[in-house]
Amino acid sequence: MAIYLEKIEENNRKIAQLEKNIKRDTEKRKKLLEDNRMLSYNALCERYNCDAQELLDIIMREHDQAEMLRASGVSENDLFDLCDKKSSEGGTSSEGDADEDQMSFYDNE
Repeated sequence: MAIYLEKIEENNRKIAQLEKNIKRDTEKRKKLLEDNRMLSYNALCERYNCDAQELLDIIMREHDQAEMLRASGVSENDLFDLCDKKSSEGGTSSEGDADEDQMSFYDNE
């Protein structure tokens, strides 16, 4: 019986240590996630060359525009297509057909 009690006590010590480790690691994870949020936020500010309030204004304006389009009957798919075309204006689209909707001044023969 004493062997079992010793093993139970040993397991309880291991469990307590694991709980401490989990708490420590959870706090460390929370801090790293917060650091990543701030780094991402700073990267967006840098990309759009704006400060924090300007970035929030940009996001809110974009959100409001999307909501107005939805309210006027534009579907989610149409919004995604609109965003995809807008993003492909500076480069190639993800489908590789960025030129299909552009006007051409030359005959396509």
